[in-house]
Amino acid sequence: MAEIPVFLMRTEPMKKDRFAAIAAHLGVRGEMAATGDALFVQDKERALAYALPGSRFAGLLFFTDTSQGVASPVPGRLPGDKVVAEWAGAFLKRFQLLPIQSDKAQVKATFASRTFTRESVIEDGEKGVKLRRAPVAAEVAVDVGADGYHVTGPRARVRMAFKAARGPLWIHRGLWDTLEVYERRPLLSEDEVHRRLADRLTSRGAARRAWRLVGMRLAYFAGEFRGGPDLLLPYYFADVEFRDPKAEASDVQGPRQLIQMPACA
Repeated sequence: MAEIPVFLMRTEPMKKDRFAAIAAHLGVRGEMAATGDALFVQDKERALAYALPGSRFAGLLFFTDTSQGVASPVPGRLPGDKVVAEWAGAFLKRFQLLPIQSDKAQVKATFASRTFTRESVIEDGEKGVKLRRAPVAAEVAVDVGADGYHVTGPRARVRMAFKAARGPLWIHRGLWDTLEVYERRPLLSEDEVHRRLADRLTSRGAARRAWRLVGMRLAYFAGEFRGGPDLLLPYYFADVEFRDPKAEASDVQGPRQLIQMPACA
């Protein structure tokens, strides 16, 4: 049977002066509070928090500016892709918020940034009966990888949303500080995962509905820390479409669900 590595994530406590410097850079003017789980600061409009090692979301840095809604219309134009990408890159580099890679690292981690425009449905007209799509935020995302596999989850995500060039409305930065191989485990085949998926759907009553597997992807998921070794585990993400067996039109797409299945025996 093929094997796949299981990784161990390590996060380091953030020093208070570093956290304070990030808060000042983002314009948060409140007084810092520290607990055993987190560092936190807020004022009337902004808040910044960092989850310390041992907490459920260890390594997560979260910032929000409530002066504007993320989905609210923007008067004028959004900042360009180059502007927001440069701001994000400089911010991550200045405060060393991406793991430092070395030639001696056990795991080859990758961090590839991309930009895109977030749209929302806006009501027009006096009675709000006319709907249109409109850009509401310019966003930066960092796609995370480990040894060639995609990594997802709240603790393997970097996202920022901008309405103006001066800075973002919110930041979600969830990452480890170091990543190493914990052990290797047997990797289930896609056929075996499909069988287990069918058993799961049957046990929850989905057998009464027609379903089909649209696709399946192997990736790692960085979820909440639940005690013990802080492991980064592989999963198959199955894209399942459900259909009403009584439906006459076979070309009508049914509701779809992404189901997370363990990839290790």
